[in-house]
Formats: sequence, structure tokens, C-alpha cells
Amino acid sequence: MMGLEGGIALGLFAAGCAPGGSGSNMYTYLLDGDVSLSVTMTFISTLASLFMIPAWLYTLGRLITGRDAALKIPITNILISLVSLLIPVAIGIIIRKKKPNIARSMDRMLKPFFIVLIVFMFTFGVWVNLYIFHLITLTLCIAGATLPYLGFLLGGLVAFICRQPRSRVITIAIETGLQNTGIPILLLRFSLPQPSADLSIVSPVTTSIFTPIPLFIAVIVHEIHRHCCKKATKVQEPLESEANIANGNTLTEPQFTDEDLITPKDHKTGKNGKLLFDFEESNSNNK
Repeated sequence: MMGLEGGIALGLFAAGCAPGGSGSNMYTYLLDGDVSLSVTMTFISTLASLFMIPAWLYTLGRLITGRDAALKIPITNILISLVSLLIPVAIGIIIRKKKPNIARSMDRMLKPFFIVLIVFMFTFGVWVNLYIFHLITLTLCIAGATLPYLGFLLGGLVAFICRQPRSRVITIAIETGLQNTGIPILLLRFSLPQPSADLSIVSPVTTSIFTPIPLFIAVIVHEIHRHCCKKATKVQEPLESEANIANGNTLTEPQFTDEDLITPKDHKTGKNGKLLFDFEESNSNNK
């Protein structure tokens, strides 16, 4: 539709066939999404890619490559992606169950670590791939950005229409738009002859460059909003207490529960270890 041809078009098509990337779990955590759902969707899409990537490439992909092209599916790398996803999840479940204190300490460290990792990817990652920018055209930029952005939009829209909670809308949008571009890059490198192989990876690399931009902006806005809400809450609490004192509302009525009531059959020790008198004994003493 955008006039892309040959390896460039195949690279963009392969990027669209790729499963969800593990980076989606990181962004879901930073944006207070449903991390359990994110990991589950990543695992299922990666497992399904063992069958779906060949299905797409040998059906619609033939319109781009022709019927004589021999494409090599990186099965080993897909399996490695599955294992690299399952092992950390299993370790995290064991730590959270056996050592909850360590798990809470690790939770506090995750957010700063993820933010540093994102900054590293935006700086070092771009510097390493500077040579690719000479091959990127305006049309390819539009195509590479449209692929993930439409995924974010459509995934979030469908989740919203299905009346999912906010955390799941965020998670489904991220999982739909963020792909594991490493798989199509390996597929193209091993399937196409040079220099077509190097030219074809420009499409998935372009997609990987544009994908995290709105997510990074969303993380910044989310953190600013979260810190501002905390400050507003801290300022509002003392103001409310001062208003109550000024209105003379310093005392509150005691709240009783059924356990606080003393019945004739009550024991001498009541709630919170308080000493209670048995009505029958007190009546006998009075007599």
C-alpha cells in the first residue's frame, strides 16, 4: 500500500507476524497494568508463533517473496524466547512464595532498574544502529510507526469495547502493539542472500525504533501524575484535620461491634484480653 518492495516489504510483513516481546512486561509494570495477563499473553503469542509465522509467510507472504523463495523459520530462537520467559517467571513465583520480604525489596528496585534500562536502549541502542538511519526513508518511517501504533490503538479499543478494567486495557494495548522484532531479523538474515538480507532488516529495526516512543512518553506522564497526586493527598490531609478542629469536630463517636457486647454467658476475658465480669457472679455478690 505504501509502495514498499522486495526485502523491505518482506521485513515489515515479518515484523507484523512476530509475537509479543518481553519488553511489553516491563512497560506494563511501569504503567500499572496487569503483569500476570501480560506474561500470559506474551507466552501464548510466542508459543503460537511456532505455527503462525510459517502459516503467514507461506500464504500471504508468498505475494511478496514469490513461490520459489526458501524461508527459514528461526525455531530455535523462538524456543529460546519461551525458555527465557518461563525461567524468570518461575524464579519470581518461588521467591514470592518462599521469601516475601525479598520479593518486596525486589519490587521496589524494579521500577528504577526499568527506567535506567529504557534510557540505555534509547541512547546506546540508537548509537549502535546509526548506520541504518542512512537507509531509512520517509515512507519507511511512516510504515514502521504505523504498524505498532495501530496495534496499540486497536488492542486498547477492543479491550475497552469489551468493558475490561483500565489495567487490562493498558496491558492488551501494549501486548498488541509491541512485537519481538528479534525473530524477524534472524529470519531475514538466514533466509535472504546478501545484500538483500541486510537491507530487509531495516524494516523491523525501524519498527523497533518507533515502538517505544509513545510508551516512554506514557511512562513519564504516568510518573508525573502519580507524584503530583501523592503531594496533593499529603497537603489535603492536614487541611481537612484543621477544618475539623475549627468546626469543633475533634471527637468521634466510639464504634462498637458485637464482640464488644457483654452477655450473661460471657467469659471473664473478652476482646483484646480485657477483663469482663460475669453478670451471674455480679448478681450473686449483690445479693
